[in-house]
Amino acid sequence: MEVELNSSARRSKFLKKLDLDEVNGDLNSLQLTSHPNLLNLMRVSVIEDGIYLHYERPGVSLSKMKQFKLIDRIAVATICKKVIQGLIYVHDVLNIVHGNLHCDNTYLNEDGEIKIGDIGQSMMQARDTKDISREVEAVYDIAESLLSLDGSADERSLSWVMANDFVKSANGISLKTLSLTVNCGAPELMNV
Repeated sequence: MEVELNSSARRSKFLKKLDLDEVNGDLNSLQLTSHPNLLNLMRVSVIEDGIYLHYERPGVSLSKMKQFKLIDRIAVATICKKVIQGLIYVHDVLNIVHGNLHCDNTYLNEDGEIKIGDIGQSMMQARDTKDISREVEAVYDIAESLLSLDGSADERSLSWVMANDFVKSANGISLKTLSLTVNCGAPELMNV
């Protein structure tokens, strides 16, 4: 059996192979993506016992960036904003939840763009719910991880206090409200 989804306008740069036995979802749910904050799925091939997902070049994971202490608080706010924009596309256009977002599958590419990875796997996962609360928590977890809010930072600085408040915000907030928070400050202060 061979199934082919292809986009001739873009060349794939990264190939991920999945064993058919490990997929617990629907291959028909796969679709090509086009968003500046996704590691876009450009081509899918199913050959014999494997699924080959062709993606754009990923760049460097946020986990690697964190190891080298290359991310400041302003960069974390920008990263969160871009991740939220990507997640809004995932939810509103692709009509799925990512379900497994973290620093290891979120990348900074060579053009300085933030990219959410593993979108093809997310499309194939059988999910019982469209609950996005885990996605919001994942954004908070990424921010907390990148900011290293473990007490080693200067807890007296305004940016530390604001960052700490952000990652401890109440759950149940929507991604669009969260996007406003990252862009402009707390929505309750803006009467949103």
